[in-house]
Amino acid sequence: MGTIPPGQQLQKLLGEVPGYEADDIVTLLPFVAALQSALYARMMALQQRTAMPETDYLLTTNEIATRLGKSTKWVRDNIKSLPFAFQVGKDHRFSARGLEEWIAEHRAAKMAAALPLQRRQHAR
Repeated sequence: MGTIPPGQQLQKLLGEVPGYEADDIVTLLPFVAALQSALYARMMALQQRTAMPETDYLLTTNEIATRLGKSTKWVRDNIKSLPFAFQVGKDHRFSARGLEEWIAEHRAAKMAAALPLQRRQHAR
């Protein structure tokens, strides 16, 4: 048995809409809006990833701090949590492409976390 493709799942849900009462619909609308936002953010992240150049270049700590809107001290303090960072001698350098992928992933994760249903599940 295979899984039902997303398009068929949506068609099944849409077929059930006439059975919902007004109160149910009002309750569901924020969830639908949050889901739409999360899907859009994920789509944008995927498009950004495919639009990224094949070549990469290195950034300095100052450049990363500027791009992230953080201080250079913050970058140095959090360097181990930045998967696009690596050491070159005594200095650190950062993959520009890795940075863009990391930002896209964090945007998508932030949008997904905005889903009300997920918030309720995390609270349990």
